Amino acid sequence: MNNSFAYNNYRLKNMILKEQNKIVYLAEHENLELKCIVKAAKSGTGEAQQIKREAKVLVSVNSPFIPRFYSFEEVDGFIVLAEEYIEGPRLLDYLSETFGISGQEFQRLAVSLLDGLIALHEGSEVYVCCDIKPENIIVSAKGLCIVDFGAAVKEGRQSMTEPSYGTAGFAAPEQLCGEMRTAATDVYAAGQVLELLLAKVSGLSPAERKRTEGIIDRATEPNPGLRQRTVRELKEEILAGAKKRRKQHGCVTIGLIGTHSGVGTSHLALQLGSFFGSRGEKVVLADLSGSGGLACLNDEAGDERSGPFTVRGLTVYPDGAYFLNKLMKNASFDRCILDFGCGVTNNLLQLKACDLKLIITDASPFRRDRRLMVDRLCVHAGVRNGWRLLVNLSDRARLKELRHLPINTEWTGFSPDPFKPEEQNVKLFKKLLSEV
Repeated sequence: MNNSFAYNNYRLKNMILKEQNKIVYLAEHENLELKCIVKAAKSGTGEAQQIKREAKVLVSVNSPFIPRFYSFEEVDGFIVLAEEYIEGPRLLDYLSETFGISGQEFQRLAVSLLDGLIALHEGSEVYVCCDIKPENIIVSAKGLCIVDFGAAVKEGRQSMTEPSYGTAGFAAPEQLCGEMRTAATDVYAAGQVLELLLAKVSGLSPAERKRTEGIIDRATEPNPGLRQRTVRELKEEILAGAKKRRKQHGCVTIGLIGTHSGVGTSHLALQLGSFFGSRGEKVVLADLSGSGGLACLNDEAGDERSGPFTVRGLTVYPDGAYFLNKLMKNASFDRCILDFGCGVTNNLLQLKACDLKLIITDASPFRRDRRLMVDRLCVHAGVRNGWRLLVNLSDRARLKELRHLPINTEWTGFSPDPFKPEEQNVKLFKKLLSEV
């Protein structure tokens, strides 16, 4: 099979896949200036039948989590399909590179995958994907997108002459046995994918994790009659748990922890608050350090417990421990940033309630006593994985000296103005907060 051929106004750039009878290209439309995927297979082959099947699916489905159909025709003895290019890593690559995802991110990714399947099942033609697996899922900015429908069939019993597609470990038992394929077939595969995602989730309470595991266990029942009947039903169960969490917690909390005084937790708390504020979110900051790091921002003299004050659009509680019960129940805020300073051991219960856990330090952890302090914090909080250690260093190369720590290490700059985080910190915040 030739390595390249001309196809309409598409400029074929990079070959993604080459098989005996099939080639897949990353291409670009010369006039519309858009990227796309071009799949070509020799007419009359099994690969050509798969491309025809995928084209029929894409024409009938409209979803942001499924590629858009561009064109389909026969060119010089090849069956050729052009579809939307969705940018992002494959799911397994994403999971191997990320240190962990939050309960909120799990919900977002899970719902996007299920919404794509709902569009497939509830479109003008009812199709069953039959090949939901990590290799066929792209993690895009929109969420999880399904990108291969070569195994998709209309709902019903498989004919004896039709090949049985599917991947062991993700294909439902009835699919592999040639029995009736329904929405429950895709429920099974989606459940297997959700199980992979859940293994990366941190910050769930034991009750929340048990509940989610129960939903997934039902989705992956070998007997299709015991699963959720539809993907929409599976989605509703996932969302019911998310609504319950929001009702319980009110707003997302973030904890900042210092290993000793003067490492800048209050400084970084203000940078985080300013970053959230620039995104249109309502933010509250609470000082739990006992040293009044945030109190100095208040121009008014008087008792610190007289109430919160506002500075540059941020609501600050100078004595967070005193007002904490109100803060944790206040649903009017999107984010609650808790500045523990180096007094974290006095507030362990509040720390465990945080969705994102950060340890802030400076060059001192290179000393043995400071290394022990960081380890002790991890042990006290009962968490070793999923933490972030942000190091205020001018020399990023020195991070390699911290590789012994059982937590993820990042470098943060220290801008003079705490209300204007420098570019390095903005990039870091975006990376961290995509997990919350």
